[in-house]
Amino acid sequence: MNEKSSWVIDELLNSNYKYDSSIIPAKTSMYGMPQAPKSPYMISNSNLDKDNDNGKLIEFPLLVTKFLGKTIPAAGGFYLRTLPLKIIKNAIKSYERKEIPGSFYIHSWELTPELIPKIKLPTKNHFITFHKIEKTFSKMEKLLNEFEFTRFDSYISKIHN
Repeated sequence: MNEKSSWVIDELLNSNYKYDSSIIPAKTSMYGMPQAPKSPYMISNSNLDKDNDNGKLIEFPLLVTKFLGKTIPAAGGFYLRTLPLKIIKNAIKSYERKEIPGSFYIHSWELTPELIPKIKLPTKNHFITFHKIEKTFSKMEKLLNEFEFTRFDSYISKIHN
């Protein structure tokens, strides 16, 4: 998500969503809001990158880490497939020490690469979409076996009790 797609926040609220996980507090060539908090905050369509007292949607920013001195996503997709597992585990451990939920995601198509039609894409998009796609399931499985994960609604209930 970025300023051009901020209208989505209002659509989520109109559809009775309570939380979102679309902000990446890092800058990439495709997306990212490097100034956004790493821990959950209240978001609005006019304030994507900072806590907003008038916000009605809880943003769970995606996991990031430092790599070669730069903050990069470590949450899923290309980064989950490409980064060494040790770097992702260290990012999760760093968030755990700070008591920040480390949100990550998996694209459904990454779990069944044998079923994905290999459509012709520009070279960069092909690389981002398919690089090490066969590693996704095993990496996700290792993370699920090593760390305790929960749902956003369970986390919200826990912090409000």
